[in-house]
Amino acid sequence: MNFSLHTCPGQSLDVHVGQHVLAATAFRPDDPDLAGYVSLDFDAFTWLEEDEEAVGHPHDPFKRTDTLQSSRHVVVALSGMVLADTTRAVALLETGLPTRWYIPRDDVRMDLLELSSHWTTCAYKGHASYYSVEGSQAAGRDIAWTYPEPLHDAERVRDLVCFFSERTDLSVDGEHLDRPVTPWSPPDDKAGTYTLRATDRSLTSAISNSITITA
Repeated sequence: MNFSLHTCPGQSLDVHVGQHVLAATAFRPDDPDLAGYVSLDFDAFTWLEEDEEAVGHPHDPFKRTDTLQSSRHVVVALSGMVLADTTRAVALLETGLPTRWYIPRDDVRMDLLELSSHWTTCAYKGHASYYSVEGSQAAGRDIAWTYPEPLHDAERVRDLVCFFSERTDLSVDGEHLDRPVTPWSPPDDKAGTYTLRATDRSLTSAISNSITITA
């Protein structure tokens, strides 16, 4: 994220912590409704919730993540090629997102996948590594991910593999599920609107430090 880009006029500020100066890591908006407030560059600081580091962004108190062991028959395919077939998946339910099915590697065609250089960070699950379908074009690129060192909320999906249901053909207990439309859908599909299905569930960091902010 580029903290130098802002959606309203205002003033960039430096943050002084002891003898250290973090240049242009704060922003004071020219908005009377926000008088007395500044925004901080998240990546420039270490943020703690109690004694635990927050990664990615502060946790949303209205967002929840659950993991449930499931014996449902989950099959994932791409262009007719089965990539995973399991009755041992862990369903991860996260507010505002489709159910994600995390699958044991023994039930995934790992011989068809190759580790990519892509990675992402989730504030609730941790750092994810990605897999692409070996030798595939864009349709199979970065199509699956795994959390080798998850945060505690996602410990049950450690080293399991999850595929984008937006980009693969997913069936659960023999029922084919339509591809949901989310920010991770292929560009041609994003014109639709994503609505949570009945099978989906919708279930600030504080730091105490003496800091001085200056223009």
